[in-house]
Amino acid sequence: MGSCTDPSDFNEFKKALIIEDALIPTWSTDDLGALQPDEKSLVNETAEISGAQFYEVLPLNAASKAADVLTNEVIDMVFCDSVSCGDCEDPSDGCLKAFGVTKAAGGSPGTPADVVFSLDKGATWMVYDVDSLGAAEDPNALACIGNYIVVVSNDSGSLHYALKTEFDGLTDPAFTEVTTGFAVGGAPNAIDSVGSKAFIVGDGGYIYSTPDPTGGVDVLDAGAATPVKLNAVDAISEDFAVAVGNDGGVVFTSDGASFAATTTSPVGVGVNLTTVGVVDENYWLVGTSNGRLYYTFNQGKSWTLKGFPGSGTGIVWDIAVATRSVIYLAHSTTAPAGRILRSFDGGYSWNVTPEGTAVLPANDHVAALAVCEFDANLVIGGGLADDATDGFIVVEQD
Repeated sequence: MGSCTDPSDFNEFKKALIIEDALIPTWSTDDLGALQPDEKSLVNETAEISGAQFYEVLPLNAASKAADVLTNEVIDMVFCDSVSCGDCEDPSDGCLKAFGVTKAAGGSPGTPADVVFSLDKGATWMVYDVDSLGAAEDPNALACIGNYIVVVSNDSGSLHYALKTEFDGLTDPAFTEVTTGFAVGGAPNAIDSVGSKAFIVGDGGYIYSTPDPTGGVDVLDAGAATPVKLNAVDAISEDFAVAVGNDGGVVFTSDGASFAATTTSPVGVGVNLTTVGVVDENYWLVGTSNGRLYYTFNQGKSWTLKGFPGSGTGIVWDIAVATRSVIYLAHSTTAPAGRILRSFDGGYSWNVTPEGTAVLPANDHVAALAVCEFDANLVIGGGLADDATDGFIVVEQD
């Protein structure tokens, strides 16, 4: 929708309406009054549309946030929220509570890494130390598992958890370190949670799971599916997850317990897979260390290179699937300059955000994206500011 726009160009609009899994259950016409070849009669067609989801997509604006509290690079971002009417927890549209984790300060004396968080959809931010990490230990990723905020660290070879309720802006959250279950040579690099269960991947192809971070982790795969360092994991259920790593390594599980390598890989030795976005059990997207994007529609039996503005330069840092149609991509050019791109058509085409005349605040790279399943027009990016030192957070919304 929108005046002075081309309806055949799906990437140019004032507003778009997306109906997921759309069907036309009924169709009818006016009376077909023209019976002879030389007769003409206007015939109106009427159809109903039924769909599983119905939502708007709008052009985004961008604003830099948290500059007053960030001193170190942001390396991961996530929304930890659910829709609530207020009977059991604070009222929320499901997109209010966002969390990020930064690197440690370093230096002497150094300070531990920070969790930076917002309780108002990214408008304001607060920060607290991950006090169970050492001053020289960097975290790698964070997730929400049940009632806990969980940070994993390759440097410490462990996970660190704190109660989500302690992130209220008044309490100083207390983190606890747990090493139980982590193997020597399998230190964690990434984590993804479906709420009640998390998958953790690490060095040497190690893959873990946990439904309760206070009790540690269980080894699902000790490098049998792939021996390479795994860099990212994306889960869409307790049973289905895909992990990617160095030298083109791709593994997945369909039962939540056993992992297997894909039949083929999109890249070979020397190119690392940096991120993965799982749309469904067959359709996955992966990003690479040399700035390329690939997809598969058949669980990795074959792969196709997908171009996007700036493809083939820099690094693809993150892929975040908001809906089946709306997908976000964090990419940096070799300038360096971090960008966020968005697809409205399930990854078929990509547009640099924010749309229109606005520009993304200057930064060296956007390392991580947080999207909210309840609002396709909201994405929060975290990374490195354009001074190569400070952290950077940008909130894009309509």
